[in-house]
Amino acid sequence: MAGLGNSGADVDTIPNEGDAEEVAGGVVGGAKKWSVEEDKRLIHAWINIGTDAVVGSDQKKSSFWKRVASDFNEHRPRGMLIRSWKTLNGRWSRCSPLVSKWVGILLELERNNQSGWND
Repeated sequence: MAGLGNSGADVDTIPNEGDAEEVAGGVVGGAKKWSVEEDKRLIHAWINIGTDAVVGSDQKKSSFWKRVASDFNEHRPRGMLIRSWKTLNGRWSRCSPLVSKWVGILLELERNNQSGWND
């Protein structure tokens, strides 16, 4: 997924509203329901930190997720809760398969849209 940050794709685009609902989920164990905006923010934070060439991939899991949490919380949607790095990591485990599927679709489209070709 390292190429995700360079694909020029708009992360705000969700492939299917059903998928968005699947990720958004409901209230679990008294925890506040995640909004689609929070999921988008988490994806943006993961991309920002995961594609940082200065730090790269040579960091511990907790260090990586603490940086993701800092980015997420700094730019979280208005009125949304501050989320811990462990909460974000858990949420990412639910979002990641859908994000990977979406990235696969985008990469396939890029491969099929060869330079110089028109519709």
